[in-house]
Amino acid sequence: MKRLLALIMSIVALFTMAFAVTGCDDADYSSPQALYEAHAAGEDVVGKTVDLYASHDYFMGQIFSGPTPNLGPTMYIDATGEGVEDIKKSDHIRVRITSIDSDTRFSFSLNSELVD
Repeated sequence: MKRLLALIMSIVALFTMAFAVTGCDDADYSSPQALYEAHAAGEDVVGKTVDLYASHDYFMGQIFSGPTPNLGPTMYIDATGEGVEDIKKSDHIRVRITSIDSDTRFSFSLNSELVD
């Protein structure tokens, strides 16, 4: 019985390590503010992924609004995709940027799609 338990624990440990090594890819940006800084430095952010915490419940496409690092324009992120209607405030999600909707002195608005 102890051998069987040890074997099962070993198999579970192997699968856990394999998932940790192969299944956890990092987003291109760790926060919306990091994404904004990269964009301000001239990097093309369309097609890149960003991890974020929803600033409010999903409402008419919008999942995030907040200040940029330099307290310049307000940043807005709208999302589409299966399951976006279920996003609640403080949910940790990952989105892929599909387009920049506006980049003005007062507003930096992005469109995105929800990633698993």
